[in-house]
Amino acid sequence: MDANRRRILEWLKAKAPALAPVYDGAVRMILEPEFPGRVHFIAHAMREIMNRLPDIYAEDGESSGYTNYPKLANAIADHWSPSISDSDQVMISIKCADAIQDLVKRHQAIPNKTRAKAIRLFKKSISTEPPIYTIELWESTRKWAASKTHVGITNHELEDNELITKHFDNLDTLLRAILNRSYENMDELDEVLESS
Repeated sequence: MDANRRRILEWLKAKAPALAPVYDGAVRMILEPEFPGRVHFIAHAMREIMNRLPDIYAEDGESSGYTNYPKLANAIADHWSPSISDSDQVMISIKCADAIQDLVKRHQAIPNKTRAKAIRLFKKSISTEPPIYTIELWESTRKWAASKTHVGITNHELEDNELITKHFDNLDTLLRAILNRSYENMDELDEVLESS
């Protein structure tokens, strides 16, 4: 592990101890290109760090919990008894419609909520509004990691193995800005974002 990553790990141990072993494990796998299933494990670690760090480090009393899809689906199932007719319409109860509306509303709010959490994280650390490219890199890195977390039916192992290091380096760059409390030396982010 290089000096920059050791600094990030020590910072996580101090500021977000639950995430430190996740980061440590991901770094170890980054350094082991032959580690089986490494892309999914590293991507999962990246997603967890990026989802949880704003809540742990920049928590400000806002409720920013995750969208509990099983609970939302169960609320629909509790009231699911559609009345099907010969027309193109299905009748459902008001309670079922409300549960469906709640699910859709919460799902649609995720991108804005994720962006707001990232902005809150950078403002807590650096005390200024983050440059747009910083938030865009955070979002694109997080989105890529989320897309690789679960195993799909198609194996893109060679392509993903090349990209995982690049995206993990993006995460490291963002975490260094937070722990350094500065956007200085982040000029390369414009180039990084364009190549993401």
